[in-house]
Amino acid sequence: PQALEKAVRSRFRAVVLTSLTTVAGLAPLLFAHSSLDLFFSPIAITLCFGLSFATLLVLIVIPTLLLLLENARARVQHWRRKLTTTHNPNPNRWPTATSAAMEVSNDQ
Repeated sequence: PQALEKAVRSRFRAVVLTSLTTVAGLAPLLFAHSSLDLFFSPIAITLCFGLSFATLLVLIVIPTLLLLLENARARVQHWRRKLTTTHNPNPNRWPTATSAAMEVSNDQ
């Protein structure tokens, strides 16, 4: 979690400024009405919305998913540890296959 927070903080400014300058550079194509600009307008719209979506994805969705997965992994490990200590408090107490076979051969 600390590494994730540090990574987001270190890259936030660069990602946001790059996205904003690109969208600002494409803004004249979005609001123009000449015949050539009407040809490039769908490309500008696609780039602006795609870049905005990718920025949100990189800065919010992916770190959130990584944090959720890390928390889920920690919970599963905690449950596994709890189950093994509850059902088998002393792992040396349970006989292994070889020790059980040796006891059977000694009894005969």
